[in-house]
Amino acid sequence: MTANGKTPRTMTREALEHALHKGYLEKRQMTAALLDIDFFSNLNAKVGGVQGDLILERIGIFLAGVGEASAARWGGDEFLLLFWDRKPKELCCRLEDIRKMWRHTRFVSTYPYEKHRLTFSMGVAGSHKASGPFELLKYAEIALFEAKKMGRNRIVYAEQSPLVILGGAGACTTAAGKALKGLAREGEEAFGAAVAEP
Repeated sequence: MTANGKTPRTMTREALEHALHKGYLEKRQMTAALLDIDFFSNLNAKVGGVQGDLILERIGIFLAGVGEASAARWGGDEFLLLFWDRKPKELCCRLEDIRKMWRHTRFVSTYPYEKHRLTFSMGVAGSHKASGPFELLKYAEIALFEAKKMGRNRIVYAEQSPLVILGGAGACTTAAGKALKGLAREGEEAFGAAVAEP
């Protein structure tokens, strides 16, 4: 609940995408934090789709209440936080504070799972080394992939290594750090893979 008595709400994905593009046009520093609820599909299968949607709604309200970030449900059980005029290294303490508040918040009310504690994995990337919204979100997505690979329930900051985009035949492949991801023409995932160490 905000000071004016209203419940905070997340933006739509479309509105946040528009804000992200506008931020690049205005040359503003932005940090994208892509958050995924750990093992949410398992919990959703137990409580049912209706209760699962209520849990995601409570999470959205929590994230919208963060204050200095714009928040949107990004798809499935992913949310995007967009911090304005801040670089990732300036947000380390703030993101850990959010994790602490999260740990003390109960999102599940369905018996007998009401004591179930949710955790999240997060990938964080800054706009200062990304050429545009697509590249920024790819950095954040690959950092999130690394967080999951490392065991989940953690925040990983993008290495900001060069991002290679290979297009052709209606598909797009990106490589950054040690991960690969393929997207089909309409944006759905075509494949995902980790790059083996030499």
